[in-house]
Amino acid sequence: MSGDEAMAKKMLRGKAPLTMYRGAHGEPGGHLYRNSVIDPRLVDDVDRDRLVREGFVEYVVLDGETWRLAADTDDAEAGDPVTVGDVGLVGPGEHDPGNTNVEADTSGADPELEQKRAAARAKLAELGGTPDGRAPNDVLVEFLVVKGYDRAEVEKADRKELQKLVADQK
Repeated sequence: MSGDEAMAKKMLRGKAPLTMYRGAHGEPGGHLYRNSVIDPRLVDDVDRDRLVREGFVEYVVLDGETWRLAADTDDAEAGDPVTVGDVGLVGPGEHDPGNTNVEADTSGADPELEQKRAAARAKLAELGGTPDGRAPNDVLVEFLVVKGYDRAEVEKADRKELQKLVADQK
């Protein structure tokens, strides 16, 4: 294969945040992140066709230093430039699976509520990380959240339920 042919070789580019594929010829499969490229010969023929058809991947070619679409898609035409490589950004209106924990998204957090929770965590630390039944509800809630309970659920519980859940953890 000449250098020009190698440069014009069609590759697969991930369109979804993460795409799993079956390997060709019984080889192990793998995963392809958005904007990553892979040689299509490494992907099982049937799986490759399905992934292209369902919009998980698309064919691209390298034109000099620019990657371009090799075929028309629903939202672009062949020859349009595309991004290849990790840009590390989540597009507008897209769900970031790395931020599914409501606790991690503090962009709209209430500062007073955060202070109250911080005070409860401090009290929990003073108690050695394990409260007894006499501790305030806020401290019991923080203890249960650390143990893996859903904050919204334990905040709805009454004092007796909180005390029972804490006792069950000891």
